[in-house]
Amino acid sequence: MFGFECTLGVESIDETIAAVEANGGKIVMPKFQIPTVGTLIFFEDTEGNIIGAMQYV
Repeated sequence: MFGFECTLGVESIDETIAAVEANGGKIVMPKFQIPTVGTLIFFEDTEGNIIGAMQYV
């Protein structure tokens, strides 16, 4: 990735995945557990932007 990487903190990674898919987005990196930190995904929005979402522990 070149440029700015945006990652948002979310309350529920599973609810975020459902919302992304329900609104036309696409999960581009499935759930990935980072020990002692949380669970991370990356998704593509309907305009082609890649965004991260992290559910912290």
